[in-house]
Amino acid sequence: MQGRNPQTNDLWRRESPKSSRPLREHLVRAAVLELCAAVRLDHELADLALSRLLKREKNLFSAERRAVGEDLFTLLRRERLIDFALGLEGVPQDSKMQMALPQQSRALFAARYAALKILQGEGTAEEIIERHGMRGPWAGFLRRLNASFPGESLPVTQRVAIIGSIPDGLAERLVSDLGETDALGFTFSLLERAPLSIRANALKITRDELRKRLRRSGVETTPTLRAPCGLTARGFPRLTDLREFDDGLFEIQDEGSQLLALLAGAKPGEIVADTCAGAGGKTLALAAQMEGRGELWALDANAGRLKNLARRRVRAAPNALIRTQVIPEEFDAARDAPKLRGRCGCVLIDAPCSGTGVLRRSPDAKSRFEAPDMIADFARRQADILSRHSALVRPGGRLVYATCSVLKAEDEDVVQSFLSAHPDFRLLDAAGCLPEAASPLVRGGFLRTLPHKDGCDGFFGAVMERID
Repeated sequence: MQGRNPQTNDLWRRESPKSSRPLREHLVRAAVLELCAAVRLDHELADLALSRLLKREKNLFSAERRAVGEDLFTLLRRERLIDFALGLEGVPQDSKMQMALPQQSRALFAARYAALKILQGEGTAEEIIERHGMRGPWAGFLRRLNASFPGESLPVTQRVAIIGSIPDGLAERLVSDLGETDALGFTFSLLERAPLSIRANALKITRDELRKRLRRSGVETTPTLRAPCGLTARGFPRLTDLREFDDGLFEIQDEGSQLLALLAGAKPGEIVADTCAGAGGKTLALAAQMEGRGELWALDANAGRLKNLARRRVRAAPNALIRTQVIPEEFDAARDAPKLRGRCGCVLIDAPCSGTGVLRRSPDAKSRFEAPDMIADFARRQADILSRHSALVRPGGRLVYATCSVLKAEDEDVVQSFLSAHPDFRLLDAAGCLPEAASPLVRGGFLRTLPHKDGCDGFFGAVMERID
């Protein structure tokens, strides 16, 4: 195995879960490999597959349960990078699967897992080969493991694809849209776990008081730099087990997502609509801005998500005037929401998107980008949603278009196309809608956050006003 430079070593190093008992590595390994097969062969969502396994495997110690989750998501974040270390990058996926008969792809998962343990410094190549029972050609690949990252001898697009373990087509878009430097910075951010941030519920508590309460519960936090109600937890504690969570004193919400809600500038007494509300994270943030006064409508085509919002509302904003409504995919304001048409002081559209900005939270989603028309399909749907829901905005009211994508085709291009077709709307500078501390995140009049620059997930936000 070739030597590692300090930078590379730091990127592979992992702090082992603390436990008074030694990890039963064979149980952790069996669970991780089962989950890899569930995600990659059966196309299960990683978090759901993990939850299902942990409910079944009640004999696992708490440290072993953490190790299973951490190892699974590390493998998903670094698949192509591990293949590069094994010397498999450039080998077609079907060929990789055939190299390990009779186990086929499961043996590839086992080789990746053994390589990860070597790269993380948990033993020499020979120790890991013996411990993991690796035989045949895979043992040879592991002995020749190369810990170096792709260097400048490779084209930047290829480096972005390998380091971020993303499809080549997405790597090309990132380089084109972000430039070489930011594309590389962004792809390195995909190697790491996203920070755990929360929003103090201003309807019940201030940020400073919440921080004190959490400290008394054993959770240390630091205030977010730009979102005035945000805190970032040190480490990754189980926040949903806390009394403060049960009491509705905070919501788990990334700092960038908190800033998107602030773009709305929702005021007490207004009529406000969150038209792609989902489970309602931003809806609850809007309720806090409105101080619980006014009409706040949460609209979504998915009834199940709105049921989740109803449960969250009972805990976080029981006195707020939040109303939910299931709407059809082909929404028509005059037909489906006549009482809201042209009356909303603010409409927030957190549009369905590719999710490139949150890939480090959902690394199993990377395979979706192999579909060549996916981004174009999203852009067409986003343009339709923006046009249909804009009819809810009153003259002088605000229309906020948001995504968790970093791609121009889903962001700036959609907004510019909408403005060209709707002369009754004009673009506002997002800096004027945010706290002064967040103004550096406004680029070209749009809110644009990038994980490697701003510490939060990748979000886009545009603010438009209906001309009176």
